[in-house]
Amino acid sequence: MNDFNSILTEYNWSHLIIISILFLLIYIIFLFVRRVIVIIPMAKWIKIKFINFLNIFFIYFGPLATLILASIFVLIKPALHGLILGLALLLAFSHIRNFLNGRIINSNEMFSKGQLVRISDKSGIITEIGKLGLRIRSDDGLHYFPYQTLLTSGYTLSSGDKIGGYYHLSLRMTELMDEDQMENLTNIILSSPYLDGDHKPEFYRSLSSEGHLNIKVLVKEEVHLHELMKLLEENGFDATLSKS
Repeated sequence: MNDFNSILTEYNWSHLIIISILFLLIYIIFLFVRRVIVIIPMAKWIKIKFINFLNIFFIYFGPLATLILASIFVLIKPALHGLILGLALLLAFSHIRNFLNGRIINSNEMFSKGQLVRISDKSGIITEIGKLGLRIRSDDGLHYFPYQTLLTSGYTLSSGDKIGGYYHLSLRMTELMDEDQMENLTNIILSSPYLDGDHKPEFYRSLSSEGHLNIKVLVKEEVHLHELMKLLEENGFDATLSKS
């Protein structure tokens, strides 16, 4: 009995603060490592293995660290802090459940922006993968689905041609664009009526093909993709669909 009481009185606020700082430093270090791995040159398969390991680490580190800190918080003053933590868990139960379900669902990285998904009676493209749920855009607007809904109602990942989504365009360049050409290209794309106005296009150089500029765009419908490519062609830009 005395040993049990000594365990309960062993922890205090200084322990909680020190361990919290330690967890924060570990998180910052691993976050820095992930950013460095992305930019430094190395074999692609090695980089993928490192990134996958770090993604799994970030998925489980948060809940595990929270569980440890909550346990120490309770051990400081078991009766009072246990009651406080119990009330907090009761009030935030739905959010905690969605957060944990999201960690489980996203651990295998099934979802990505631009995918076509069907949840309940709604089909649309994923526009946001949040901590507590998914946001999808369908023909009748934006919809938000908590991760608990995905587990209870189920979901279907599919591909379709009636609804829009993310596409990668590759522009062939015989020479590097100057600032005026780049500004002209940007204005053409941003002013076109075919893109989803909530998501700006992303420009990036192709690592696999020299002399190409890649553009990631979100179109409202697939037919708009072909209209956008036609618009670029009319303005002197040779655009093709890219698999990257």
